[in-house]
This record gives sequence, C-alpha cells and structure tokens, in this order.
Amino acid sequence: MKVLSVLAAAALAIAAPSIAQAKGGVTFLINGDTLSQPFAFTNTSDAGERIVGFGFDLRTIANRSYVFDTAGSGSQAFEAAQGTGALTGLVGSPVVPEGAQAFSLAFTDFDVGETFRFNIDVDTATQSVAVFGHQLIGATVWFDFSNGTRAEGFLRAVAGQPRASTFVTERVINTAVPEPATWALVIGGFGLAGATLRRRRRETFAAC
Repeated sequence: MKVLSVLAAAALAIAAPSIAQAKGGVTFLINGDTLSQPFAFTNTSDAGERIVGFGFDLRTIANRSYVFDTAGSGSQAFEAAQGTGALTGLVGSPVVPEGAQAFSLAFTDFDVGETFRFNIDVDTATQSVAVFGHQLIGATVWFDFSNGTRAEGFLRAVAGQPRASTFVTERVINTAVPEPATWALVIGGFGLAGATLRRRRRETFAAC
C-alpha cells in the first residue's frame, strides 16, 4: 500500500501545474472621474508571469446600478490608450456595448512591469452623471496569468484618496487544464501503482 500511495501522489504532482503567487501580482487603481481619467493596471507579478486576461464587472456594486456609457453625447467608448494596446498584445479591437455592465479582455504579450491603459465612461443606468473611482468600490475584477492562475477580487477603498478605488485580491484559483501528455503520465502512474499492488497480493497468497 505504501508503494501505491507514493506512486499515486507522484502522478497527481505531475498533473498539478505550478501556481505562482498571483496575490500582489497586479495593481489596478481608479482615481477621479471615469470619463476624463484613464483606467490603468500594471503587471507586478513576482513570479514573472504574463497577464493574459482581465475582467471587469459592475454588477456587484452594492445598492447601485452602474453601466458603461459608450455611445452618445458625453460618453466614452472603450479604447486602449497611449499605445498600451500594442505594447501588451491586446487581442482584437474590443467593443463594449452601450449599457453593458461587464466586459473582458485578452492579451498575448503583457509582461511584468508593463501597464495597460484604457478609456471608458461609467454612468448610472438612469442618467449621465460624473462617476468617480470610489463609487466603483465593490465591483468585481479578475486577472488571468500565463501559468493558469486567476486572481479574483473586488475594488476597495484607498486610504488618503477619497475619490479612488483599487483592486484587492480575494482568492487565487487554478484554471489550467493539464495537457494530454500530462494526463497520460497520470494514468500511467496509476496503472503502475495498480500493477504493483496486484503483484504484491500474488506474492502474499503464494507465501501462504
């Protein structure tokens, strides 16, 4: 049984991707009027992982009904700013529909130390008003990293900055799916463990 458990543990260890410490691996600060101030987040991963995905969801803000105001007078459609879309490998030309409450982005070349900036306006669902960073406290945000982990969290208050909010990681989950070759190793490991157990049983019966 000892051989079985050791081999099984080894097979599972092969299947589990290495998880970098994503907590603290990104900074995202929103300060001031969302119409006139660009949003920006920076890859600060201490494990050298690239950012490959980003999600922003306003629906979890308590007692508010905020939307992305991307069409019409006094609005701002989504746009990458200051050449950072090309810098980070932003995939495609994302379009956030008028009145949407969530959107996501994908990247192919978002290295440590790089910052992605984008413009988009946030308003209430019923009227066009100035919405500041602190009013987005409670919004859900997530970042995917190239090692298959996702940092999920919310926008929180910023001490000393009354009109700001910042991303705080609440949990890190593993989203990676093992490659077929890895699964073959896992299955082979369990098969070897089973064969070893059967052989040990035969040897025990023969001794009796």
